[in-house]
Amino acid sequence: MTNSISFSASKRNTGSRWGRWGWRRWGWSSSTTATAVNGQNLALEGDILNVSASAVDFSRRGGRQTATGLRNSTIAFKGDRANISAFALGANPYAVGLDYSRLYMLGCGDKVVTINAHSRLTGRYDPSWAMRNSSLYTGNGNDIISITTSAKTVGRGNGNVATTGLERSVISTGYGNDDVCLDNQSTTRGWWSTSKATGMKNSLIDLGAGSNVITAQVKADQASIGRHSDAAVLNRSTIFSGNGKDYVGLSATADNYADYSSSGSYKRSYERSYAYDRSYSYSRNWGSGSYDYTGNYSYQRSTKSQYSRTWERQDGYGRSASATTLDNQSSILTGGGNDQVFLNAFAKGGNNPGRSYWWWNNFKTKATVVDNSRVDIGMGNDKLGLNAVSNGTAIGGWGARITLGQDYACGYRPQDNDELKIRATASDLKFSSYKYSSAYENSTVSSWDNTYSSTHEYSSGNRSTISNYLSRSGASSANSSTSASARESYNTSTGNTVEAAGLANSVVLAGLGDDDIDIDVKAERTVSSLSGLQRFGTKNTATGVKGSLVDAGVGNDRLSINTEAVSEYERTYKSTNDHDSSSDYSSSYSYSSDYERSYDRGNGGSSSSYSSSYDGSSSYNSNNENSSNNEYINSSKGTVVGEACAVDSSTILMGSGDDDINLNSNKLGAKNSTIDMGSGNDSLSINTEAVSEYERTYKSSNGYDRSSDYSSSYSYSSDYERSYDRGNGGSSSSYSSSYDGSSSYNSNNENSSNNEYINSSKGTVVGEACAVDSSTILMGSGDDDINLNSNKLGAKNSTIDMGSGNDSLSINTEAVSEYERTYKSSNGYDRSSDYSSSYSYSSDYERSYDRGNGGRSFSYSSSYDGSSSYNSNNENSSNREYINSSKGTVAGEACAVDSSTILMGSGDDDINLNSNKLGAKNSTIDMGSGNDSLSINTEAVSEYERTYKSSNGYDRSSDYSRSHSYSSDYERSYDGDTCGQSSSYSSSYNYNHDYSHSREYSYSHEYAYSHKDTLTGDACAVNCSTISMGSGNDTVDLTSNDLITRNSTIDMGAGNDMLTMGGTSLEAFQNSTFKGGDGFDRVSLTGFTADDLDALKTQFSFDAATQTATLGSSTFSGFEEVQLGDDLFNIATDFAGSSKDDLCTCRTQPALV
Repeated sequence: MTNSISFSASKRNTGSRWGRWGWRRWGWSSSTTATAVNGQNLALEGDILNVSASAVDFSRRGGRQTATGLRNSTIAFKGDRANISAFALGANPYAVGLDYSRLYMLGCGDKVVTINAHSRLTGRYDPSWAMRNSSLYTGNGNDIISITTSAKTVGRGNGNVATTGLERSVISTGYGNDDVCLDNQSTTRGWWSTSKATGMKNSLIDLGAGSNVITAQVKADQASIGRHSDAAVLNRSTIFSGNGKDYVGLSATADNYADYSSSGSYKRSYERSYAYDRSYSYSRNWGSGSYDYTGNYSYQRSTKSQYSRTWERQDGYGRSASATTLDNQSSILTGGGNDQVFLNAFAKGGNNPGRSYWWWNNFKTKATVVDNSRVDIGMGNDKLGLNAVSNGTAIGGWGARITLGQDYACGYRPQDNDELKIRATASDLKFSSYKYSSAYENSTVSSWDNTYSSTHEYSSGNRSTISNYLSRSGASSANSSTSASARESYNTSTGNTVEAAGLANSVVLAGLGDDDIDIDVKAERTVSSLSGLQRFGTKNTATGVKGSLVDAGVGNDRLSINTEAVSEYERTYKSTNDHDSSSDYSSSYSYSSDYERSYDRGNGGSSSSYSSSYDGSSSYNSNNENSSNNEYINSSKGTVVGEACAVDSSTILMGSGDDDINLNSNKLGAKNSTIDMGSGNDSLSINTEAVSEYERTYKSSNGYDRSSDYSSSYSYSSDYERSYDRGNGGSSSSYSSSYDGSSSYNSNNENSSNNEYINSSKGTVVGEACAVDSSTILMGSGDDDINLNSNKLGAKNSTIDMGSGNDSLSINTEAVSEYERTYKSSNGYDRSSDYSSSYSYSSDYERSYDRGNGGRSFSYSSSYDGSSSYNSNNENSSNREYINSSKGTVAGEACAVDSSTILMGSGDDDINLNSNKLGAKNSTIDMGSGNDSLSINTEAVSEYERTYKSSNGYDRSSDYSRSHSYSSDYERSYDGDTCGQSSSYSSSYNYNHDYSHSREYSYSHEYAYSHKDTLTGDACAVNCSTISMGSGNDTVDLTSNDLITRNSTIDMGAGNDMLTMGGTSLEAFQNSTFKGGDGFDRVSLTGFTADDLDALKTQFSFDAATQTATLGSSTFSGFEEVQLGDDLFNIATDFAGSSKDDLCTCRTQPALV
């Protein structure tokens, strides 16, 4: 059965600051205090010790609420587990786990201790401590200790909060594999509120020997934005862990930043419909007559409309925040063993010092891992990681002393291969974005239908009349339109001043072993534009090592430093509009009428009849569609190099061993520093590239499509008849006619157009990059290798001493800026139309007359038919395009060695210098003794290319056809009377006509122009410099596309030496001195044209008294032979005395060996 021992104290106050009758008691306050164990010395035995205290006051009075677990007490507990907690809530809550107390966990078993202290603020100030002026001893065993504290605001509380794990306290765990965990968090709200969280202050944690683990999470947070957030894990404190495989993981986080975003949407829609049906009838009867009438009417209409819009906006803002992992002379000592130590600091807030006159608007954010403190991970294969991240200042170590091991004067080599990784990232990428879109849709549909009919009948005696009439009409229409528009903007704003440093004013001692040091530093921010780079003095700086000492000690060590400082800007605006609409309409109409009338007198008397009918119909159809689109884009973006340096005002000592250094930076490699590689076959590589980029784009485009269809038709017919008979054999007559006709019409039109305009430019600009500036590099003894690469300067105001050994030095510098500009304009359209019509008609006419009783008779008839048709088609298309582009490269001010000294020492050494402007300037190169090789190549070239293109085309076609036909017939007859007189006549006519026409036309034109050019710049291989090759069989190779030497001296020293110079101009040598020294030496001139070589032959002269050959303004002494192209000359004999035109003793020989 578990034996638990418990102590508890609780006090709760829910009173009001208002009196019994409702008046406020000004100045009235009262404290609420709860202490579980107070002023006692206890010796206890059991399984679990529970101590808890709670002080709660909801009245928001001015007093203090204090909850303490142990106060002024000592407990010696023989058991396995202890739980201590304190909770305080109120206007001024104080929560303390152990206060001026000691807790002894006796025995050698595995213990578990938890200490919690939490305070909740409803007023103005809120602190909490797990241990204050106290001690915790757990003795031997695999112990677990958990320290958890928090201070937070609740309700309307918005004051200052602070929480601390240990203050002026000690934790000792003794021997064993112990685990200690610290979790300390503070959170507040309010513009003037501060949030502070500390893990250890003036305290000590001694984990003793064993494989121990200690972790800490310390965070100071703001619910929105406050005055300041401050987080520190160790403040003037020490963590000690003896021998063993230990793990230390500490993190400090300070947050005082808020992201602001807003969005919204709006929708609106409605639908309406209307319809009616109506009918009407009427009838009337009277006597022998009747009349009937009916009518039907219907109508429908519906309308629909929708509208919507959405928007989004994003931004961010922050104030001061500070995060420190080790601060104010703190220490971490892990002793012997393969230990792992990882330290982190994260800070996010604002950083704008100097922007405002008022102090409350001056913010600063900083994350520092080791600040004026010490980390010693002792002997063993250890790993140490420092990580600082901030949107203001991020520093791995400031005033730090980092020891990875020790150099022992012993006869064996211990296992002490350590790894050190430092990351410092200062990044403040600020932007504001806005998106807006809207859409609109509208549609209407309507239709109607009308029907009408009437009938009239009448009869009276011998007369009758009948008439009928019917008509029907209807139509339908549909209209719809949709439109959508959108706008987007993305703008970077000028961010904080950001500074990142791996080590500053610090010392790193790696000691014995093959150690690996890796430092990665990055500073990035955004600016509103190029003009915003220096706004308010903001800047970005990235430094790997500054004002520091890095001693790698003995062993095959590796050092890598990467630094990058860059500013980015981007401004983008985009707008689009789209519209679509369509309409459909159709209608039809039909009608008919009949009429009949008759008369009959009866009894063989006269009679007559009359009838007529008429039918007609028509229809109409129409369709239209329209669409249009517009787009507009305006954007600019780019990157600008900041202040980056890998090693600044520092000393790097690699010690003995085959060491490797790799420095990378986007501005400076080493500045005002010393790099001593020590003895061994060492390698040093420095790469610097400072390139800024820019890109601008402007684009505008629009287009539309339109189409329409139209058709109509019409048909009609009529018949008419009339007859008369007088009766009793009297005269009679008849008349009839008919007419039919129809017509149709169709039309179609389509139009489309598109236009586009683009103007863009982009390029790169070379910055002030330098691999080695005002520094000293000492390679020591051994076969060493140096490789310097830069896009401007290799070595400036520096000294490079390669020491003894077969060494190699390579320096490559190339300063090239690039640009590209493009202008493009294009437009086109397509148009087509179709038209057709047809018409047909026919008529018949007949008439007869008979007088009766054998009298004369007469008849007449005619018919007529006709038709016509018409068709037409037209198509037009056009396109135009214009392009004007240019691009090229521009050589900058590059120099491999500027105002520097290079000492190669003894050994067979090799130097290779490459530059697109200057090789060596105001410098000294001493190759020392040995069979050495020096190669300098310079080529200054700028390239330019321009392209112009213009094209346009036009196509047009048309088709036309027409036809017409006509026919007629005519007949007439006459019969006189009983006298037998008669006559007849007939005629017919036919006519047909067809016509068609087709035409096509096309035109195209294109003009293109392209031009490329290459310009030679001011290049020089050796300018105002001195080259001494020393003793040995040396070779020197100098090439340039402009000057080879100017105001310089080249001394080949003793030995059989070879000097080769390649150029393209007779003026390649200016005021220079060439000395061959002892030995059989040769000068070889290559790369020149045949005419230039002939000219050089005539310009050489030899003075036997001074044993000096002269070429222009330069002199050659101590050389035995000159090789011009394939011809070899003896200087003393071939160029002495005689006319140069008489030279004939030239010969071809192999080069010197």
